Amino acid sequence: MIVSRERQNILVVAAHPDDEVIGVGGTIAQHAAAGHAVYVVVLTEGTSAQYRDDWEKIAARKKEQTIRVAELLGVTEVFTGDFPEMRLDALPIYEITRFLEKVVAQVKPNIVYTHHFAELNRDHRTAYEATTVSVRPYVLPSLKRLLCYQVDTLEHWGHGPAQYNVYTDITKHLEIKLEAMSIYETEIREYPHPRSLEAMRQIAYRNGAAVGLRAAEIFQLVLEVQR
Repeated sequence: MIVSRERQNILVVAAHPDDEVIGVGGTIAQHAAAGHAVYVVVLTEGTSAQYRDDWEKIAARKKEQTIRVAELLGVTEVFTGDFPEMRLDALPIYEITRFLEKVVAQVKPNIVYTHHFAELNRDHRTAYEATTVSVRPYVLPSLKRLLCYQVDTLEHWGHGPAQYNVYTDITKHLEIKLEAMSIYETEIREYPHPRSLEAMRQIAYRNGAAVGLRAAEIFQLVLEVQR
């Protein structure tokens, strides 16, 4: 995907802290380097389902890490919803869309990246649903493109195969993506886990090799509005 030289407002919606790096980290850095304003939404606190003890302290640390990641990647502003992790689908969807709609009204994004609708993780699928409701083009005239990114590498176990058709060359930004991921130290795993830095590097190389690039992030274009 060619990043436009015309200044754009970019919105990335992530269910959990670290999703924005895994799925869009290199592309975020590319947009920021091109002079675009990049805004990131993290919907959940990202800890309460994983940690029974001291989860609030860990959540506060993750929020600090999210800010550090944003600064490293060149993000303009981060919005946090603090919704409960792994329970987005148990909430009335209007609560999530109401939060997102306020962000969208402030940011007026031209390009929106969100989770893929075919992922296994229910938080990810709920994030997709809330995003698509919040950026309907007849209420968001600034919208040019809506794309889904990849976090869960097992989408085919979910609701149907993903059809990725947009590739972003992140060769120049792969190292900063991995550096950003390393900030979320509680999320790093040993290889060959897909959350290991080595696996993330290999995934970027595999994505790139599919279309003749050295390293890439992949997306599915859901909607494009040509005005």
